Amino acid sequence: VTGGNVPMRVELATASKLGRLLSAAQGTSRMMLHLSLHCSDNGQQMLLEDDNGGAHSFSPEDLRGLLTATGGAEHLGLVFLNACFSDLAGMVFVEAGAPPGI
Repeated sequence: VTGGNVPMRVELATASKLGRLLSAAQGTSRMMLHLSLHCSDNGQQMLLEDDNGGAHSFSPEDLRGLLTATGGAEHLGLVFLNACFSDLAGMVFVEAGAPPGI
């Protein structure tokens, strides 16, 4: 879209904010999600922030549960994971209904 306004929101990645965002995606047009985070243990742990700015370990199973509970993955048009070893998290998003991509 040329000349159109695209709303954008930038926040620290916490599990609670991600849950609220995915819940709010219900009934909206497709949205883009860009997560910049650290992954460890070959992708078995994603490191988000907790509500106090500390590290919060988040597993692929935690992500799967959040996506299932919110149904938000179906409303994502693009998921950009900026992290090492993010292939497991990417597969969880696709399995939950987000479009596949490279």
